[in-house]
Amino acid sequence: MANRAPRRPRSRHLRRHLACGAAMTALFVAALVFGPAPTIATGPTAGVVGPDLITADIAAVSAWGTDQGIAAYSFGTDSCNIGDAPVSWLAGTPAHPVHGQSVYRLENGRIEQIGLGWLFHGICALDSASCGTCTPTGCASLGVGCSNVNSSSITGQQIALGPRSDVDAASGAFPFPPTNPPFSSNIDRRVQVHLDDIDPALHPGATYFVESISIAADDAGASNGANNVSYRPITFGSAPNYPISFAGTTEISASAISAWAASDAGVTITPVEVPGGGGFEVGARVTDNGDGTWHYEYAIFNRDVTRAAGAFRIPTARGVILDNIAFGDVDYHSGEPWDGTDWTAIQTPDELRWSTASFDDDPNANALRWSTLYNFRFDANAPPTLDNATIDLFLPGTPESVSVAVPVPSEVAALRIVLTPSSTQIVPGDRLEFDVTIDNNTASAQSIDAWIDATKPNGVPYAGNPALGPKSLTLNPGRVITRTASLRIPASTPPSGPYLLTGKIGSFPGSVTTSASFPFDVVVP
Repeated sequence: MANRAPRRPRSRHLRRHLACGAAMTALFVAALVFGPAPTIATGPTAGVVGPDLITADIAAVSAWGTDQGIAAYSFGTDSCNIGDAPVSWLAGTPAHPVHGQSVYRLENGRIEQIGLGWLFHGICALDSASCGTCTPTGCASLGVGCSNVNSSSITGQQIALGPRSDVDAASGAFPFPPTNPPFSSNIDRRVQVHLDDIDPALHPGATYFVESISIAADDAGASNGANNVSYRPITFGSAPNYPISFAGTTEISASAISAWAASDAGVTITPVEVPGGGGFEVGARVTDNGDGTWHYEYAIFNRDVTRAAGAFRIPTARGVILDNIAFGDVDYHSGEPWDGTDWTAIQTPDELRWSTASFDDDPNANALRWSTLYNFRFDANAPPTLDNATIDLFLPGTPESVSVAVPVPSEVAALRIVLTPSSTQIVPGDRLEFDVTIDNNTASAQSIDAWIDATKPNGVPYAGNPALGPKSLTLNPGRVITRTASLRIPASTPPSGPYLLTGKIGSFPGSVTTSASFPFDVVVP
């Protein structure tokens, strides 16, 4: 077992506190140094009614070694009460917050959750003033304007970590003591990431983020749970230890999926609040592949929807052909009961549906649980249009689903032609090569003519048009044909600006059903 960190002794005081709720203030501030206090409006000045717990800073990190290709970490946090009433912090009872941590990677236009840990159970509110003016109330609650610091060594204490499956994130309710199966490895319960996901040699140019979420019953009861997630950029060093360094400041009350939009103007993030409690954030990005297809990328972050998501459905219009359909999730571990089987993708004439097993079939199926992010992607032969996708909720209840407006493939023309050149820089005397793809997206056979026209740089049609064709074709329903064509560029052709080649289908010569073009330049070597 390579690179195992020295096992850290469990504190007798910590065990005693978990058992009987004794105050352990001094223990929890050790080994954590925060930077300047964040500027946060608190109490009545923030316009917040009731307890409102946020993660104001993520600072310091503890590395706990590796086991079987997986590294374990924990992060220090500073939690602030920006509401106008104290947050309950009663250790040894269910009336205290829990804190969860996750790691994300942003790479090649995609954000993925690559690691998560169990939940740290709050023990004693320290009532420090790193968030502003603090009105202390003692260990059993976090006062108005006050903060509570948890060091990275404390949030990594395995005995203080409980499973996510215990917690109803929408209400903040959970049993206490936690359902704690035994642990033995140094990585158990802590934030786990696979070494293959963080090795800089395998992911050059990737950026990473740590995210922290806090769940508290009185915060949720005051409808103040939507701002409980914060993230911070991090970097991973090289093997064998893969040390973590912070690469920026904490983005307060923003989930890590926000970093995707912050790095790419083409990304949209849409919040979806679920009646009855909790919310999702749905990210989307569409990229033109340049070959007549588009790449569709989606990420759904479940902030605190206890009912979870069991399916994601994208509407598909007539003639849409999908390819490279894929799904991504994150590994649960250390005895969490949830299954990790990938969602199944099924395409019908009207939609593409990813789903896990139903709740009735398996209550522990791989639903999109709270504080997790799943990925969905495909390529399509159609550009985007805005339409409603559907998230089906996993646990039974009302509503059964929620909708969200995202870019989806638009309807494909009944007949379509696409030209894909091998090069758009041609020397006089050479041949311009290109692929011609013609689709019949109707339910009946189509008899058509296909031909190619050229246009000079001054916009005047080439005197020899059609440059190629016409060719008479009959296409069966749903038929797609692709042919490679070439056109010789006369040696006397001047390099005087962009030429245009246009493919047309219809009834030659006068009736054009649809067309497609690409420009090319004649260049002197």
